[in-house]
Amino acid sequence: MSPARRIFFGPVFLGPSLVLLLWAPQAAACTVCFGASDAPIARGLEASVAFLVALTYLLLVGGVVAFLLLRRRAQRLAELQTASQRDARSC
Repeated sequence: MSPARRIFFGPVFLGPSLVLLLWAPQAAACTVCFGASDAPIARGLEASVAFLVALTYLLLVGGVVAFLLLRRRAQRLAELQTASQRDARSC
């Protein structure tokens, strides 16, 4: 790395690191991490995690179903094409 880049990237990476170290209380964990699992924020966090997990699985299942439907449609189309080719040959 050239000296000019080192001069530029040094403050870019050191600046945010120093800010986080100086503001450690503001960067501290929420009440969930400190053990207050009955707090409203903890219930909301659990609900949001459950929603995101359910959304992920719904999207994955939807992708698999769409793939299977397209595969079945392609098989039907191939069967129709072979049947029409057989009919054309028999005439």
